[in-house]
Amino acid sequence: MTGIEISAKKFLSYQKNERVKKHAIAHYERMIEWAKKQNKSENPEENPCYEKMEKELGEDWYAEYCPYCQEYKNLVNYYCCDCPLQEENPIKPGTESNCCDGLWLDMSRAESWGEWIEKAKKVLQYIKEKG
Repeated sequence: MTGIEISAKKFLSYQKNERVKKHAIAHYERMIEWAKKQNKSENPEENPCYEKMEKELGEDWYAEYCPYCQEYKNLVNYYCCDCPLQEENPIKPGTESNCCDGLWLDMSRAESWGEWIEKAKKVLQYIKEKG
């Protein structure tokens, strides 16, 4: 490859990542706003339920709806490949435990919508900073 070809490839990769990042930020902002309504409901201590979110919002926090996962994750074997949100982990490369430096896994294990919101905000901040 020539220097021009390498520069063009890097630019296209940058453009792709900026597009994915923009969509991921919007995705998390929508989920957080929806979850805030759940947190103000009759039962704010209700366990977060991705199925309820998917049914009512049309998306949830799992790979099927994540713009980064759609772009970088092999949805057959569930390994991420070159995802900017993945931390280096030679023991378990490309797994959800590494996503966003473990913040995604913490969020997915939240026991109330209030806790989920706080942890989702940390994932969103991570995406803004490192995505």
